[in-house]
Amino acid sequence: MHHEALIKALPLGGILVTPTIRICGLNLQTVSQWWIVSIRVLSPPLDWLRKGTLSLFETHLASTRFRLLALTLAIGAGFALMGIARANASDDRYTQSDERLDINLEIKEQVLEVQSMHSATGRADATEPTFEEDTISDYRGWLLDTSEDVFLGETLPDLLLEAFSNSPDVLLRRSELEAAGYDLSAAKWARYPSLSADVELPDSDENVATVRLEQSLWTGGRITGQIDSAKADEEVAKAAFEEQRLSTMLDLTSTYYEVVRLKARFQIGMANESEHRRLLDIIERRVAANVSAQADQTQAQARFQQAVRDRIAIEQQIATAMSRIERIVARPVRELVAPREVQFGNRTAASLIRQSLEYSPALKRLTAQIEASKAQVEVTKSNKWPQLVLGMKSTSASDTAAVDDDESVYLSFRVQTGAGLSNLSEVRAAASRAEVSTHELLAEQHELRRQIQSLWVEYRGLSAQIEPARALQAASAEIIASYLRQFQVGRKTWLDVLNAQREKTAASAAMADIEYTLMNIKTQLLILAGEITVTNMEHIL
Repeated sequence: MHHEALIKALPLGGILVTPTIRICGLNLQTVSQWWIVSIRVLSPPLDWLRKGTLSLFETHLASTRFRLLALTLAIGAGFALMGIARANASDDRYTQSDERLDINLEIKEQVLEVQSMHSATGRADATEPTFEEDTISDYRGWLLDTSEDVFLGETLPDLLLEAFSNSPDVLLRRSELEAAGYDLSAAKWARYPSLSADVELPDSDENVATVRLEQSLWTGGRITGQIDSAKADEEVAKAAFEEQRLSTMLDLTSTYYEVVRLKARFQIGMANESEHRRLLDIIERRVAANVSAQADQTQAQARFQQAVRDRIAIEQQIATAMSRIERIVARPVRELVAPREVQFGNRTAASLIRQSLEYSPALKRLTAQIEASKAQVEVTKSNKWPQLVLGMKSTSASDTAAVDDDESVYLSFRVQTGAGLSNLSEVRAAASRAEVSTHELLAEQHELRRQIQSLWVEYRGLSAQIEPARALQAASAEIIASYLRQFQVGRKTWLDVLNAQREKTAASAAMADIEYTLMNIKTQLLILAGEITVTNMEHIL
């Protein structure tokens, strides 16, 4: 086998002759055809760049620093134009992939308009609320109003869209996704020819300009590995973005139902306080008429104060839950719309676990991390192989320079040295990272199963309690009325009446807790199973 390399001289501005290259018996003519086409296209600009650059050096620029700056700016401008084109293509991709978030601006404007109308009519100062101004009293208006007109505020889907647009955590993951897309574009550019230029500026006025165009022919799998790694990193970033949105949806939904549950408890607390106020008035009149003992009035007074304290405690809990919602959506929130009853159907724990495993963005992220680690292993292995580069060089000098003009095509054989045995350690480290991601994947699967099973057990338990709780609530309402009549005829004590009122309030509170906790659990399960997503939540929630 003969080792030969025949390369014919190729003038930049003239007729291009296709080179025939043979290395170790390998015919590279076919591989280089596309490269030749690139050279034909780029030859006139390169010749113009060379001649124009030298002319500019000789006639218009006297300063050495300005000569170097002019050439740098010319080359940089060309690459900037290519970069802008690539960036626009990438931006279009991300814009089209998440068009629903663009609707948030219009929704936000409508929400703010409704809020401003309520603020102007319902508040004396008519000022825009701030986070520092949030107090318990800000929620009293809609807490006390049980009519349907109060539910003109913000729905859960509206708040979720706002959270997806404003949450710092979501915006962070979105930026990471965009950065990963640009990294992938940069990795793909390594497949194409690279253009470089340099200017030698000696002590004298003599100038030498060199323009190079190089194309990698073989890199030992480095470019392919880097592209595969960048693709996997983009999938990791995409899954992490969806994972953050899922986490935000779960957090906001849970807090939303918590506020609604506490509102129901607040209504019950207000009714309990009002009823204790009525009982206190009754016993005060009886004590004044010497019909009942003073101790009965003292007991009634203590129970009334307890009812007031319970109501205030619920108000504080509501204020705390509302502040969590405001932190998620990054703005003040005043009114919430009553949630819909989600249709749960005849689902099983096994089906929910299966759906959750298939949908889970966390599992997708870890799977992508495994692929990224494997690709990085291949990149690390390729570092021990040399690189084969085909290039074209054009050197020009001013008339007074000692260097002659030269145009040539060359084949470069490049070997990276200095790694030594460290390359082996890097390969093992990359393989270990892939193994770590595999263990994390298994752990996440186990945790997801545990989470679904825990929610399912709670759902089944509360579902079994709802009918007894409803019956107890109805019975306790009748008992308090019966005990009050029996007290008047001396068959029940005043303490029996107060205890009956306490049991009535407790039964109503338990019923509210069961009802809204069940709604929250069903919604959480459907979100984890992927049945409630960004695209369909407006039709379900």
